[in-house]
Amino acid sequence: MGFWGMQNPDENKAEEGRPEPLITRRELAKLCKVSTRTVDNWVANKRIPVLRGPSERCVRFSWSEVVKSLRSAEEGSCK
Repeated sequence: MGFWGMQNPDENKAEEGRPEPLITRRELAKLCKVSTRTVDNWVANKRIPVLRGPSERCVRFSWSEVVKSLRSAEEGSCK
């Protein structure tokens, strides 16, 4: 078990030379063990980076970037 109870999915690890697969809002919520509304709040508050598709509703996330961002935010809140 990782940061904030997040699972570190082996299937989402990028292989050398390959880009990391992007995950959906629902997949991110499941991995972080939070609701999709919490993910929406993180995006609205700019706590995590988001990649938007052709429409505002089409959003994807990079697992490694989300973890970095949340760790950074947690470390900053303790200072």
